[in-house]
Amino acid sequence: MKLTVLGCSGTFGAPDCACSGYLVQAGGASVLLDAGPGTLAELQRHMRIEDLDALLISHSHPDHWVEAPVMRNALRYVLQSEGLPVYSTSETLGLITEISHDRVEPTFELSEIADGAEVSVGPLRIRCSRTDHPPGDARVLPRRR
Repeated sequence: MKLTVLGCSGTFGAPDCACSGYLVQAGGASVLLDAGPGTLAELQRHMRIEDLDALLISHSHPDHWVEAPVMRNALRYVLQSEGLPVYSTSETLGLITEISHDRVEPTFELSEIADGAEVSVGPLRIRCSRTDHPPGDARVLPRRR
């Protein structure tokens, strides 16, 4: 198995460091785990977008998923590719669908994941587990005066 970190910046991308995105490859299968801002460009340094076998998004924080609608546009309008399996929480799938104006299919094939779900992509078997990762409290952020 090979793991390529496409980006690991939290909250927002930094120069030369996209937000969360990891390319997991094994036995000829390629899965993009999370698709934060900047990860689509980084993915293309390693492979063609249309050769991706699946997209799995861990949760609904924007730094983990907002590149998905951009990927959908690239696959649909530029690469004419259909049928990419997309696995995520119901909340995240709803956000992707809404921002894509309800036109994710047939480009994406959406599947909901929840605690205990298992996803198989080629020889890769991925088990999902709920964690405690709530949104940050905006009141603790510094304010400009």
